[in-house]
Amino acid sequence: LVTWMTPVISTSSAQELVADYTAAAKGKFPYIDISTAIASSSAATGESPVWPCDDHWSAAGHEFAAEAIYEYLEAHPSLLQK
Repeated sequence: LVTWMTPVISTSSAQELVADYTAAAKGKFPYIDISTAIASSSAATGESPVWPCDDHWSAAGHEFAAEAIYEYLEAHPSLLQK
């Protein structure tokens, strides 16, 4: 399970959701929150991960998410087994 809380969600709600997902996933399935990776990529490139007119992912946001997921899978190769 991968999550990214887009900028319009309140910080407290995002923290609660991450805590709930972490608890639900524990020992059952892998879970990562890519919010930090998205923020870092956005800061490094200056590109917004969402469109300025709404909270939908921009092309850059999709790239940032793909990179974060790739890095996670690369660090956890057992998840790539058939």
